[in-house]
Amino acid sequence: TILGRTFFIYDCDPFTRQYYKEKFGISDLPRIDVSKKEPPPVKPELPPYNGYGLIEDSAQNCFVLIPKAPKKDVIKMLVNDNKVLRYLAALESPIPEDKGRRFVFSYFLASDMISIFEPPVRNSGIIGGKYLGRTKVLKPSSTTENPIYYGPTDFYIGAVIEVFGHRFVILDTDDYVLKYMESNAAQYSPEALLSIQNRVQKQEAPATELE
Repeated sequence: TILGRTFFIYDCDPFTRQYYKEKFGISDLPRIDVSKKEPPPVKPELPPYNGYGLIEDSAQNCFVLIPKAPKKDVIKMLVNDNKVLRYLAALESPIPEDKGRRFVFSYFLASDMISIFEPPVRNSGIIGGKYLGRTKVLKPSSTTENPIYYGPTDFYIGAVIEVFGHRFVILDTDDYVLKYMESNAAQYSPEALLSIQNRVQKQEAPATELE
C-alpha cells in the first residue's frame, strides 16, 4: 500500500527473478494470471412490438442511435410501379348492420402494401370512405420475430383476410387481377385458381345461353 493506494504484484522481470534466486534461494516465482475473461456475448433482444408502424421500422430504432429506413427493393418498385390489384370484400361480423357493408381492397405490388376503402351507401347510416391507409398487414400466424405479411397469392375469391382483428371475405376481383393470376399461375394454390375459373365461367354463362 503506497499513499493509500493498494497495488498487487503479479510478475517481475528476469533480473529480479535471478536476484531472488541468488539472494534468498527462491527459484520459483510463478506469474499470476490477472487477465480478465470476456463475458459471453449477450444476444440483443428486441422489445415487444407496440403495434405502431411496421415491425421493420420499429426494429431500426433498437439497432442504431439514429435509425435508418429499411432497405427497399428498388427493382421491384420500378417493375411494379402503379400496378394495383383490386378486390371486393365483405366484412365478416356477427353484427347485422355490418353484413351489407362492402369494401374495396387495393394491393400495391410495388410495396406489398394494402389499403381498404368503403364505398358510401345512401341511407345505410355509415359514412364510408378510407377504412385503412396504405400499410403492410401481418398474417394472424406471424410473430414479431418472424413477421409474415399478406401477399398477392393470399387474395382470391373466397379467401378470408384478417386485418387487425377484423375478418374480410373476398367476393370478387377486377379484370387486372385475372390477368395477373393467369401470368403467375404457378404461385397460386389450386383453390385460388379454381375460384377464378368459377368466376370466369359465371361471366360467360349468359353469353352461352344467348347463342
